[in-house]
Amino acid sequence: MKKILLTLLSAAALLVCACDKYDDTPLRNELSSLEQRVKNLEDLCSKLNTNIASIQTLMQNIDSKIAIERVVTLPDNEGYLITFSDGASITVYNGLDGKAGGKGDKGDKGDQGDPGEAPAIGVAQEDGVLYWTVNGEWLLDDEGNKIPVVGPKGDQGEQGEQGEPGKNGSNGSNGTNGKNGENGVTPQLKIEDGKWMVSYDNGSSWKEVTTSGDNPYNTMALTIEETEDAYIITLDGESYTISKAAEAAVTFQIKVDSDEVAISGESVKLSYTLTGGDETTHVVAEGSVRAEVDESACTVTIYGDADTEGYVILRAIRNSDGVYSAQYISVSGGVLEILEGESFEVPAAGQDIEVKVKTSMEYDFVDVPDWITVSPETKTVRTEIRTLTVAANNGEERTANFKIKSTDGKFEKGIVVKQEGFKADTLTVAQAIALTTDLTWTDNNTYDSTDEVFVKGKISRIANNGTYTSGGTYGNASYYISDDGTQQNELLCYRILYLGGEKYQAGQTDIKVGDEVIIYGQLMNYKGNTPETVANKAYLYSLNSVDDGGEDEPDDPGEQDGSTISIDFSAQGFENAEEVKELTIQGITITPDKGSGSTTPKYYNTGTALRLYGGNTLTLSSSGNNIEKVEITFSSGEGTNEITADSGDWESPVWTGSASSVTFTVGGTSGHRRVAKIVVTLAE
Repeated sequence: MKKILLTLLSAAALLVCACDKYDDTPLRNELSSLEQRVKNLEDLCSKLNTNIASIQTLMQNIDSKIAIERVVTLPDNEGYLITFSDGASITVYNGLDGKAGGKGDKGDKGDQGDPGEAPAIGVAQEDGVLYWTVNGEWLLDDEGNKIPVVGPKGDQGEQGEQGEPGKNGSNGSNGTNGKNGENGVTPQLKIEDGKWMVSYDNGSSWKEVTTSGDNPYNTMALTIEETEDAYIITLDGESYTISKAAEAAVTFQIKVDSDEVAISGESVKLSYTLTGGDETTHVVAEGSVRAEVDESACTVTIYGDADTEGYVILRAIRNSDGVYSAQYISVSGGVLEILEGESFEVPAAGQDIEVKVKTSMEYDFVDVPDWITVSPETKTVRTEIRTLTVAANNGEERTANFKIKSTDGKFEKGIVVKQEGFKADTLTVAQAIALTTDLTWTDNNTYDSTDEVFVKGKISRIANNGTYTSGGTYGNASYYISDDGTQQNELLCYRILYLGGEKYQAGQTDIKVGDEVIIYGQLMNYKGNTPETVANKAYLYSLNSVDDGGEDEPDDPGEQDGSTISIDFSAQGFENAEEVKELTIQGITITPDKGSGSTTPKYYNTGTALRLYGGNTLTLSSSGNNIEKVEITFSSGEGTNEITADSGDWESPVWTGSASSVTFTVGGTSGHRRVAKIVVTLAE
């Protein structure tokens, strides 16, 4: 016997009062938490109503002796799907216990709080009849009568009058129909004006439900015990037995893995199962396509090539009584079709796209650029959906033309993905603030917001407990950005998710003051005086030129003519004492190397600089125009080692010349230099 324990969903809601004290970070956290709780309550109410209707159906089916066909666990153990022999099914959700929130500090009068505990809807039996209960008491209609879960059966009709005797006498007239039984009532719940309301007349009228404080969890247990031929259901201490639906008896049958086969090579082998055979049973294959049966292995091998079209009939014959069973198998040449998804237009922020493929063949996506990631395939005859993840685009508009191609090279189909660029549409912080000027704000639920936009700036300060690390399980952060990194003309990035719109995970690079970021999402004007992102509707698109695809921002040499590139080592996310090998920023590759020294170059928090030791080298290379000027800013506390350059004119701390790369070497065998920042100017 196996036992399935279900707890019907009901919960205690939280009672929260919102305050209106400006610039109170804990309060702001509570407001966002309230929004989530409201959504949770709506979900809870919906599931409560589902459970109530499910209880009624269950009781009706018990009363009508309708059998259970199967019980299936829902994904993530959320609950169970019970299917009955008449084809109907019900969903029962597992319990979700609500807990009371802590008392907040006293503040100004705020918005109405959440409704209190959810009412506990249950059933109880009296004189053999099941009635609804609420919070442990009978649920009564307006006349004070208990409300049945299942209506009583109607009265039996009167017997018809007997016909006159005689040869083939005529039938007596029909008796009058009995009075129909009353239908059971299905209570409905809703939340209105912060109160739990119940309706007993299918939503025509509602009245408040006074919840009980005795049971803060308001759960009702349903236990299902499965035996060999029945399910024993226990609800609130009352047990009921429901028979299992009888399976149709199969006396003799042959069944193959697939009744549709596509051949891409020389043959396809299928397995079959045989039920009810004996020593006289034999299996044969016939039809328009050649096939061979291996009865010892229970397989059939079908032969053909990419041009094959036809069928095979697999026939099992039980010679002892002449009974046979057969299955038709459709055979065709290799299939590789794109049913949906040959051309896509994707926004700059990136997204998942789906290609629906019908195939029986092994195949690959070929010529796919590295900014598109393809999900794994399966290996059977199938129609499948392949998900392609298009990374965010930090550059100009781009187009990918690639194919899906069978491994034997006989079939291929083309796919086009066109992704818009966003650089031209990226806002400065000043432009973003200007967008919010005329937006209205009434309360936390009523406000104007912009469409999704890109905004680029530098982190000027971090709100209290505002880093991603301190965000804990919420996985978001709150910080300010400005165009120049100062605390003037700032935009508040409020509860910003991490790269790719995902929650931050421990070990990922966190933010800090001075980081260059691009954020993507909606903007609002909080209380009419604070431009900020809409909580949880914006995310970190790029952190120090690393986007949500985890790769450096694409090089764009065509835009580098005469440009100046600044490399700040403190803004690259290095850990303390981390060895620095190579990084590329806007087409400039910086390569520190051990050279003839004994210590490798490393980044240290002390001095916030790259330390180059005696014998180390530092090479700067441009993928675009030649380097014309290099200015190095050294940090305090360094040594006096001499630095030389392999070309051009070097007068510390400035190099001038014209070269695609330049290498600096630190002299001496001890001591070190501390490189905090490098500014590279390219030729026009």
